Amino acid sequence: MAPHYQATTLIASPSYPDAITWSSDNLVAVASGHIVTILNPAALDGPRGLVVLRPRDPFPIGVVSREDLFEPSLVPTSLARDTEPCARSVSWSQQGFAPNSG
Repeated sequence: MAPHYQATTLIASPSYPDAITWSSDNLVAVASGHIVTILNPAALDGPRGLVVLRPRDPFPIGVVSREDLFEPSLVPTSLARDTEPCARSVSWSQQGFAPNSG
């Protein structure tokens, strides 16, 4: 009896809850780290699309000025910011929704 599942290899594994989504065209998008992989379940060994996230300057949300670093409320806090791009979730838009009809 044939198995009821299909398997394929990804460049990286998804790590977040909304990292995998199906399109109405029966394509699967998988967000895994700095890459989004587009798969066709009808041809898992065939061509696939890759969307690479490029590094950009981060939004200034949560940036603390140097003079505020020694405020009593921040002294016991360790501040860090991950500057590497990371796709946490993906979703499909309706056909024709984008300006380039994508």
